Order: sequence, then C-alpha cells, then structure tokens
Amino acid sequence: MNKEMRGTQGQAILQLFQIDLKTKFDQTFIQDTLRSNYLKLTESEMNEIISAFSKAGGKEVPLSVLLDLVIPFIHESDFVLKKRYVIKDSVQTAFGKWPQTYGNAFFTDSKFLLQDLMKALQENMI
Repeated sequence: MNKEMRGTQGQAILQLFQIDLKTKFDQTFIQDTLRSNYLKLTESEMNEIISAFSKAGGKEVPLSVLLDLVIPFIHESDFVLKKRYVIKDSVQTAFGKWPQTYGNAFFTDSKFLLQDLMKALQENMI
C-alpha cells in the first residue's frame, strides 16, 4: 500500500478505484442482498456480517465497512482466472526481460488483465 492509501483494507480498495470514501449503502439493502446469497456465503458467514452491520448502527453503512466485513470471507479460489487467450506473436529470446529458464511466458496489457480478474471474481463469487 502506498503512502496515500491509509486506513482499512476497504478504504484502500475504494481509494485504489477512486471511489468516494463517503459512499454508503442502506443497511436493509445489504442485509437482503446477503440473505439472497449472491456471494455464496455460508449461513454462519452471512450471520457474522449481518451481526457486524447491526453493531455498526445507523441506517446507512459505509461501503468501506462492507468491504472490511466481506474481505475475510473471500477465498483464493474466487480469483481463479480461466480464459482463452489468442497468441498474437512469439519471441525467440527473452531480451533480458525474464530468465530464459522460465521457458514460455505470457504477456497481456494490465488493463485487460484487471478486467479479466474482476470478471473471474464476479463469476466465482456471485
């Protein structure tokens, strides 16, 4: 995390995506969403999050608080990326960009990789 990103994990994610830290959600909406199990949570995980919302008090809950509550229930398998890529070109040497011992390498533009990872997260969690 760089110097500009401070606070909780939820706040850092909002800052990373340049989302206003004051963004809030209606507590009832969040509870109904969790109960509909879009995130594939177990009953105990849902109850733990809903209980934490109740303790937070108030009708609206900051998005950063929601993220902080949900992040512990995100699993590594939620980030599994399965996608078919088309080989556009190949190189015969690494030109010092990576060790030759790695063998084959895969490159993609970071903006496409981020989009693909977000889609994988959505497909695996929702």
